Amino acid sequence: VLLFLLIKGPVYIKTIFIFSSVLLGWNVYSLGFRPQIFAIIFVLLELFLLEKRKLLITIPLLILIWVNIHPSFFLGILILLLYAVDRIIRDNRSLFKSCLLVFFSFIASGINYFGFNVYLEIFRHFQAPLNTMIAEWVSPPMVHILLIILGTFGTLVLAIVRKNIDYRLFLLLIFAFFAISARRNLPLFYPIF
Repeated sequence: VLLFLLIKGPVYIKTIFIFSSVLLGWNVYSLGFRPQIFAIIFVLLELFLLEKRKLLITIPLLILIWVNIHPSFFLGILILLLYAVDRIIRDNRSLFKSCLLVFFSFIASGINYFGFNVYLEIFRHFQAPLNTMIAEWVSPPMVHILLIILGTFGTLVLAIVRKNIDYRLFLLLIFAFFAISARRNLPLFYPIF
């Protein structure tokens, strides 16, 4: 439902994109329920809230819930930082509001069992060679890598030609990197794409 609301265009376009996103991420979905499903839900929810400017104030609450459910909450902070920088660049008057939103979201991320040490755990997580220990952390098949590279490059060129560069383009680049580095991130990349 969130993806349907986020995609602009007629219903048939939305249906094609949603079906494609699920189909391309199926090699992860087919493994059964995985906690990173929460990452997909929360990322889409945050993107929805960012689109609805009147709901921006709820993002710290989203981060608070997210940090206590799944360690992918750092994606929420990353998305919010990209969004805030984009808003500040486009409209200097939004500096205070954007900084306040990021600040309260960061504070909310510290309200969990580990406190702000949760960031140390995430750092340690990225230091371990998880692709040698866990099957879903291996690189995706070559066909996905080619789709990611071609799709991201095409989107980048199109955005530059149309002069439509915003935080979502940088978000796409980051998620493309994550998707190429581990197959478990494919279901995160394709909806963003």
